[in-house]
This record gives sequence, C-alpha cells and structure tokens, in this order.
Amino acid sequence: MSALLEAVCARRQRRAPTRHSEQQSLEELRRGDTYAHEEWVRVAEQRMGWAPHRTSYGYFSTGLAFKAIRSANDELQNEGFRLIRYACIEAAFDGYALACELSGKGGDGSGRAFERGADASRFESRAVQAGTALDGWAHADVARELIAEWTAACPEDLRTDGAVAVRNAFAAGVMLHLYEHPDSHEDLVALEKAKPRKPKKPPDPAPAPMKQNAALLDAILAAPDDDKPRLVYADWLQEQGDLRAELILVQCKLGRTLLAAGARYGTSTGKRPEDVQELKERGVELIKRNEKAWLASIRPFIRQWAWRRGFLTHVIGDAAKIVEGLPALAKEPIESMQLTGYKPKLLAAFRKAQPHPTVQRIELSQCRLKGSAYEVLDAPMFSKVQKLDLWGNELSDASRLAKCALPAVQWLNLDMTKLNEDSVAQLAKAPFFSRLTHLSFDFNEDLRSLKALQAATALKWLAIRNPGELVSELQPLVAKGVRISYPPHQRIAALGEPAPDWRQLIW
Repeated sequence: MSALLEAVCARRQRRAPTRHSEQQSLEELRRGDTYAHEEWVRVAEQRMGWAPHRTSYGYFSTGLAFKAIRSANDELQNEGFRLIRYACIEAAFDGYALACELSGKGGDGSGRAFERGADASRFESRAVQAGTALDGWAHADVARELIAEWTAACPEDLRTDGAVAVRNAFAAGVMLHLYEHPDSHEDLVALEKAKPRKPKKPPDPAPAPMKQNAALLDAILAAPDDDKPRLVYADWLQEQGDLRAELILVQCKLGRTLLAAGARYGTSTGKRPEDVQELKERGVELIKRNEKAWLASIRPFIRQWAWRRGFLTHVIGDAAKIVEGLPALAKEPIESMQLTGYKPKLLAAFRKAQPHPTVQRIELSQCRLKGSAYEVLDAPMFSKVQKLDLWGNELSDASRLAKCALPAVQWLNLDMTKLNEDSVAQLAKAPFFSRLTHLSFDFNEDLRSLKALQAATALKWLAIRNPGELVSELQPLVAKGVRISYPPHQRIAALGEPAPDWRQLIW
C-alpha cells in the first residue's frame, strides 16, 4: 500500500461514528432509509473538515445513485439505490481526503463554501467531467484502489453502473476540496481542467421511414423476452441500410433494463464503465436523430415513451388516443402502458379494442374512477394484463371492481383509493382475488381491518403504509410467508419480521 493510500485510509477514522445516534444514523443509511441518516453525514463532514456548505454532498450522491439504477428493473431499484448511495457518500469522503493529503490544505473547516444553488449545480457538472478524466490523472492508481473498494459495495447486478456513480462521487470529493481551496495543488487543478477526448464520428445519414418485415416482427411479439428474434430483425434491417439495426444491437448489448419483461434483476453487461457509457451515449444519439421517422405511425397516439432493446417498452398517453392507436402500437413489443384522462364516455371504444400482444402492465391512476366506472376493466384489452395500477382512484365502494374477471391479473396497486373494511371484503369475493401475489394498500387511512385478506391465498407481498392497530391481523399473513412492506422508520417489532427484502418491492 502506498504512503498516499495509507494516509487517506487513516483519515477515514475521523468519520467513524463515536456516539450511538451516529451509528444508528449510519445503519439507517445502509439499510435504506433515505431521509434518516443526516446526523452521521453532518458529523462526519465536520470531522473531515469540510467547510459548512449549505448544500450537503448527500444531495449530489442521491442524483448519482438514481442515474446508476436506471438500468435496473423495478425489483432491483430500491436495494440498488440505497447501496450505491452509501458507496457514493463514502467515495466522496475518500476523494476529499486524498485532496487534503496532496495539498496539505483543508480538513480544518476552512475554505469557501457553497452559498447559492447555482454554485452547487456548476460543481456537479464539473465533478462528473472530472470523473471521466480520472483514468489519465497523475494519481489514478490510488484513485482506482479507493474506487474499487466502494464499487464492491454496490449490488453485483448493478456493478457496472455503480462503478460509474462511485467514480464520479470520488471525483466530486476532490472537486469539493478544490472549490474550497482554489489555489490548491497543481494535480488537483489539472484534474479539473482535464477534458476526456472523444473521437469524432461522421454524422448519420438523414433518417428514412422505418422499414418493416411483418414475419420478423411477429416473431419478436411472440417471444418479447428473447433477444434472438430482435437480433435477427437487426440483421435484416442492416441489409436494408436502416440505422435502427444499430439501436437494437447497442441496447441488446446493454442487457435487460427497466421494465424488461421476465428479468428478475438488471443483467450485468460485463463491460468496462466507459464502454457501457459509450453504448448508452450512442443509443441516445441514434434515438435523438431518428426516432421522429421511426415513430411516424405511432407518435400521434402517445405523449411519452421509453426505448429498451431497440423497441418501445413503455408508453404514456391520453386514453382515447391510445385506444385509437392500438393497431399501430401492436407492432411494438410494449410491456407497460399508462393511460391518462379516461372518461366513462370512452367505454364503448375500450370494449371494441383488442388486447395488445405483449403489454403486461396497465396504469389507470388518478382517472377519478369510482362505482360503475370500473366496468371498463371488463374490456378485452385488459384480458392479458398481469399488473394493474389503479392508485389515486376511489374504492370506498368496490362492488363493481369485484365483478371484473381480470383473468391474468396477479399484481394490484390500490394505493390512495379510500379503501375501507367493507370495500376490502367486497374485493375478497372477486374472481381474481385468490390469484393475487402482490397487493399494495398504501395511504388508505380508513382501512381498519385486513381480515378479508385471508382469501388472497396466493399472496406473497403486501404493502401497507401505517399498519398501527392492524399488527395482530398481519401476524397470520407473516406466518404464511407473506412479505409485509412498510417504511423503515415504522418497523413493527411485534411482527417479529426482519427488514423487508428490497428486491421484493415491485411497484
């Protein structure tokens, strides 16, 4: 171990918790409570000798962690966020400590601090730029060892993106020191000014309308989880000179990502962070230049969308528009839809619409559904839906929803729907209730009993915000192996249940 590395590790002892409250705060950060670790961060910053910035580094670490989990599917995001954020904060401390050792300045609370939000924003962009230049830095060997240590704390499934976040966090710690002490060591200044060079690429040709091969598209729709039909289609597109072939290849190389069907965890790419970043940037570039032509037949019906593995995977749009455009949307292996602005007058159009061949999840949140309006869920387009999100509607009377067949539904989100004991009892008689594996009841203050949940014989996971007096009714569910999710600061010792497995958090 080099003398510089030893000195940085020695400085770590300064931020070690010495009081029970600090230790508890640190454990809350590691466990995943996003908002309950301020004491450890605040005291650790003081001991490290940071100037008293108004904007704590914790805010920046949140942004880095969020970026790192974008390539994860829903199930991995919660666990990934808490672990990567913890690693980012620790890496920033190490970057600051390294800068102190190099310059012989700082670490005593001296130096200027952020006084305006604009200063913090400029600092963030400088830190990310410095992170991309670390490999060519004079002290890259020490930086790599420190970064590798905290990268190992990231989930294996997100190790690639986590490494980028930790690297940028380490550079942010160095840049924070340089912000406090502008006349610092020349190597620190050199890192700030370094700009990684990117080879210039010739501009792509002007986009042409997307070509289609019906037989190959049908093969993709028949096996949306399989990359092979997509790659075969990419070969055909390449023969036609269509740049969408490259998008399919680039995004398939990145692996399964957010909302990928059938993927339990984000798939590690096995590539270096810079290679992954290059692939992502190329994908964004291709989409920016070509998606207007690629989406020509679909764009009138959707408001927002997301690309994954070369095709649309998630769309958001007005309910009337999406129903009108279903024949065009059916040519994309979409996995998730959010329909907004549904009104009962659209019921006839919904009844005529056929189910999308690959959509697994539909969200009809905050559409003011109540009473008889739930009859729309009997429309054929909901017959293949496995995940149904109805949060923000009204279910004080659930009698009509309880009559819906929903033959494929297994996951149901009923957050903020004014559920009560009677409406849950009504739902328990629904034909789909015994099939539910995942159920969310968050933010339903009028809910006073969960006895009817005994009818959910397949239930594996239940979310409830304020269990309170319902603890005794949750005990039988826990005994059956049902995972109960609630905020970390509301853990209920009476359940005798360990902290929830964040990989089980689906919504």
